Amino acid sequence: MLYLLISITLLAAMSPGPDFFIVMKNALRSKLSGYATSLGVACAILVHVAYCIAGVGIIISQSIILFQVIKILGALYLLYLSYQLLKAKKQEKELEVQK
Repeated sequence: MLYLLISITLLAAMSPGPDFFIVMKNALRSKLSGYATSLGVACAILVHVAYCIAGVGIIISQSIILFQVIKILGALYLLYLSYQLLKAKKQEKELEVQK
C-alpha cells in the first residue's frame, strides 16, 4: 500500500502543470531560484500527502461546512497576498519618484 502511495505521489509530482511551469520560469532566471522553487513545490506536495494519509482529506471532503471555511480562508489569504503585492508596488514607485 505504501509503495502504491509513493508511486502515485511521484507521478503526480512529475506530471506537468502549474508547478512545472513556475519551476521552469524560475530556473531560467537562475539555478538557485529553480532549486528553491522545486524544493517549495516538493514541500507542498509532502504536506498534501501527509494530511491525506492522516485522514484529514476524507474529513474535509465529507464536511461541507469545513470545506467552505477552508475555501473562504484561502480566498482571504489570496486577497491579503494581493494587497501586500500592491502595497509593495506602491512603495517601489514612491522610491523611484524620490530618486
